[in-house]
Amino acid sequence: MLWSLTKWNHRLSTMRLTRWWLRMTVLDRFILVIGIDFLFLIYSFFAFILWLLNFGGRALTSMTSSNSFFGSVIGSSIPKSLKFLLGLLNFVSGVAIFIEVISVIFVVGLSVFFIIDLVWDFLGTRRDLANIALRNDVILSTRGEYIGGHPYLPHARFVYLIISGTQKNPYIGILLPGFQPIEYKIPLVDSVLSASVHS
Repeated sequence: MLWSLTKWNHRLSTMRLTRWWLRMTVLDRFILVIGIDFLFLIYSFFAFILWLLNFGGRALTSMTSSNSFFGSVIGSSIPKSLKFLLGLLNFVSGVAIFIEVISVIFVVGLSVFFIIDLVWDFLGTRRDLANIALRNDVILSTRGEYIGGHPYLPHARFVYLIISGTQKNPYIGILLPGFQPIEYKIPLVDSVLSASVHS
């Protein structure tokens, strides 16, 4: 889904977050989502413990008040220092529950995004590559991360790469998706010579 939403806009496609997400394999994304879910469960456990302590402190405060039956029997109230600690616990517990609610929204949103992105990216990319392969001069098409090298395309981003041209004059095409796709052509002989020089 992220690829489909950003591939039309060159500025969005060159963002680090976009390239970081697209660079990851499905397994990497799955491990990331599961890891965040696991951390969320650990945090939820401690937030629940804080909530239980706060609930117990409130119950103790109400029981020892002078108006309650228990307070009138023992004839004393909670010391001021303990009241301060209970108030602090109440505040910390409230903040923890607020963060818990925000975390639930984030974790559920990330999990849903991962599933939708996985299906959408698979279907959308396959459809685009199938449409590109319908061209008579295209031999091979794939999606890849372009790092740089072309004078008119200095920014790193994900693009469609094709091997195209004629048998005498083949070239590697860097295809920027869009309503009017832009194709940058690099002669295949130049690419092979450049690769052999660098190696």
